[in-house]
Amino acid sequence: MFNNSGREEFFPSHSFPAHNGAQIGTSFLARNEEEKNAVEQIVSACVRPVLNGENSSHTVHSSVYIIAVAGPSCAGKTELAKGLAHELRCSVLLLDSYYRDLTALASAERARVNFDAPVALDHELLIEQVHALSRGETVERPLYDFATHTCVPRGESFAASEFLIIEGLFALYWPELRELASTKVFVDAPDDVCLGRRQLRDVAERGRTLESVLTQFNQTVQPMAALHVRPTFKYADLVLSGEQPLSRSVDTVLKHVRRNSAAGVMLRPCGNAMRAAQPDRDERNSLRLELNPRTSVE
Repeated sequence: MFNNSGREEFFPSHSFPAHNGAQIGTSFLARNEEEKNAVEQIVSACVRPVLNGENSSHTVHSSVYIIAVAGPSCAGKTELAKGLAHELRCSVLLLDSYYRDLTALASAERARVNFDAPVALDHELLIEQVHALSRGETVERPLYDFATHTCVPRGESFAASEFLIIEGLFALYWPELRELASTKVFVDAPDDVCLGRRQLRDVAERGRTLESVLTQFNQTVQPMAALHVRPTFKYADLVLSGEQPLSRSVDTVLKHVRRNSAAGVMLRPCGNAMRAAQPDRDERNSLRLELNPRTSVE
């Protein structure tokens, strides 16, 4: 359903729109031969080099469709990102990798740092690398050790495919990051649900104790979510409940991607050639999905 601002919101207590079951077409039907030729030239210049892994100057700002997934800690962002990555066969860039290195601080001081504030992340590096990834470049993504609050000396080579998912608390916080995302998603859940999930995760994966997780949640996680994270829902195209079935959330996002993956979105940076042909929305969606048949939404 749509709220007053035109944003789609899906929660368990609301009726969920049934999917129309439309199948992806096997051909792109241009309205005339001239338009068809123009579109084919654009695709050859801009999209096919990306799909074939070719090094083309036309891939700048056009090779990657970015999906940003934001929301409070343990609301369900990571599972949604994984589900989308599976369907789209793409990688997930975790904002958690970009926490600032605290090597210069003593261990006791590191534990007192507020990791739930935007300043805890090296957002300058994050935005720089997402820009590079959007151009089809490979970056050295930092690796963060949550047990010691330090960065591993050498990062990890990372490149995006046709799609890239950015997931983290502040995926919708910085305007520069929002501008790069074509689909923006906010996942929310009640605080008690988030706390229970966080305790399970942090004890098992991050070497924490139940007491330390509870203390951190009450002192910084919950207050910072209210101050910095939850207000960013207003920038989202989709607001989803982290308690609804994962398959429902994945289908909802893929539906938006399908609707939004028009030729004008993906091929805009190719220059004046794009203005030679502007097929209507249904035709553009058919073209985009034909080039990526694995993005089927059933």
